[in-house]
Amino acid sequence: MADHTKQGLTIVTGAAGAAKADLGMRPYAASKPAVKKLTETLSKEIRPSGGWANAILPSIINTPANHDGMPGSDTLDWIPPGDIAHLVGFLLSDSAHRINGALIPITCGA
Repeated sequence: MADHTKQGLTIVTGAAGAAKADLGMRPYAASKPAVKKLTETLSKEIRPSGGWANAILPSIINTPANHDGMPGSDTLDWIPPGDIAHLVGFLLSDSAHRINGALIPITCGA
């Protein structure tokens, strides 16, 4: 098996609004393309030295703070933090050695 060890890896954490905005999200959604452009340019800039850069874009994360801030919300599609950790673990693994410059939504289809 070839050694695909990454010399440096950046995982940018954005939000699903970077890929697909929803109603009432104008200011929030307007700022999210910066995550996309940062990831795209960084992935190209650091690649010659063996670096990689990708972004994860979760929808609402299922945390106590979000439950407190959005009482009564339907949490069916909220993302468990462990699911995000698994995605990050995959991106850090040798299996992801060809993934660079990607914007990866983790949204349960939301």
